[in-house]
Amino acid sequence: MAVFSASSLSAATIGPDTFGYSASNVPFNFVNIAGTGTRILENADDIAQSVGIGFNFGFSGTPQTSAFVSSNGMLAFGTSITSLTPKNFATDAPVSNVPVIAVLWDDWTTVKTRYPASDAVYTQTVGTPGSQRFIVQWNNTFGCCPTGTQPLVFQALLFEGSGNILFQYQQLLSGVGVQSSPGSNGDNGSSAGVGIRDINGNLNGRNLQWSYSPGTAVIPNGSAILFSTLTAVPEPSTFLLFGLGGVALLLARKRRRYGQGWLC
Repeated sequence: MAVFSASSLSAATIGPDTFGYSASNVPFNFVNIAGTGTRILENADDIAQSVGIGFNFGFSGTPQTSAFVSSNGMLAFGTSITSLTPKNFATDAPVSNVPVIAVLWDDWTTVKTRYPASDAVYTQTVGTPGSQRFIVQWNNTFGCCPTGTQPLVFQALLFEGSGNILFQYQQLLSGVGVQSSPGSNGDNGSSAGVGIRDINGNLNGRNLQWSYSPGTAVIPNGSAILFSTLTAVPEPSTFLLFGLGGVALLLARKRRRYGQGWLC
């Protein structure tokens, strides 16, 4: 059974947006795919690669079968986005006005000539049809310009059926310190964009901006954020997969009571 600290269980919630997504802190339980996933974006700087999801993932009601994975900590649907500077989804849009999942949008790199300890990005689809998860893991990526001294490890999980999205942050100390301006690779996502947005999300309200360069350490190591609609109902097999034990069951009952779904 996983053990969680009080801080990892303390909940912050935003939303819903006009589609119905809300976002909340949930218990952290990292699913490490560095030894099993497909390795991409090695020696990458401001590069994105198209990857098949393995199932129809419903994002804001639109099925997506592939995603452009960026070395800068984000996913885009329809076309690639390689920008190193995050956008505030509540007020602005990327150059390409496409759906975006910003896991930790900032200037990250895996170029080994600069950072010998850097690794790559890994992707993997796991589970059985109907309840699959598409996982993207940025593994030992470094902040670029200013130079980061510590590798970051974080991931996103996209859930079949529910359309839920889970961000998990294992190590977010970049060695740069807290930054107040976008694109500065600050510790704990302090200069990153974290959130989701649909096409025209800054105009139609289909966006949730969890954080955007507030200049303070906002995402602790060992934390997780779930973006979910209000209609999903957890299945027991999901809790077994993540090994959340009695804590997860208790939280699931609370979610059902209030009509909210979690980790499905």
